[in-house]
Amino acid sequence: MKLSSPSGSTSELTTRVQAIIRNRAAGSARTMQKAIGPSQIGVECDRQIAYQVLDMPTARNGIDPWASIVGTATHAWLADAFAAENERLGQLRYLIETPVKLTSGYGGTADLFDLWENEVIDHKILGTDSMRKIKSGNIPQKYRIQLQLYGYAFKLVGMPVDRVSIVAYPRSGFLDGIVTWSVPYNEALAVSAMDRLSRIVAAAVQLKLDETNLWQAIPHTPGPDCSWCEWWRPGSAVDGAGCPGMEVK
Repeated sequence: MKLSSPSGSTSELTTRVQAIIRNRAAGSARTMQKAIGPSQIGVECDRQIAYQVLDMPTARNGIDPWASIVGTATHAWLADAFAAENERLGQLRYLIETPVKLTSGYGGTADLFDLWENEVIDHKILGTDSMRKIKSGNIPQKYRIQLQLYGYAFKLVGMPVDRVSIVAYPRSGFLDGIVTWSVPYNEALAVSAMDRLSRIVAAAVQLKLDETNLWQAIPHTPGPDCSWCEWWRPGSAVDGAGCPGMEVK
């Protein structure tokens, strides 16, 4: 008979479960996705976008996948919930997990489109600090652009789009902690984001960044988001292998 290990102690089971989760996360469709989509086009840092569009080898393999896993699982559950709502209504109100395409061959998957309200809805499963920002109206620019790009993609196929919205769910907490944020569809913002992407791609091609070491010519925006960037290499010089970004003290 095996004796139980002391509560809270590190065990072989802990290590084994962590390894299984990391291995599965590394092979997931979301992790392996290379093409840049609406959720990445709006990031503030031009250099991060250049690394991604050129599919440069990442500098980091140790980003904890748990937040992404929780987000992916919650998105799947919500997709089932809204499909059940369509069945309850006896008609199609919500388009769920819809593949969308932008100009220049870029695309992604929109969480929801409400056909009754002509509204793009994006689910965000967030930690405490990010939830606080959404509640205060401090919406990251990458989220604003992501929503407008989804709206733009629906417009390209002839769908009427009036509003774009975020429904933010607390990663830990209760349903009464859900926060929503909504603005009118703004096509100019979406077009501007695509124009910026085109400029970054053109610069990367002109400088032959996948062959040269001219990465310093691509502007970067050091900030807290550096810690989530796959090409963040603190204390390094900028090159094709990564960027020093913001130093964390």
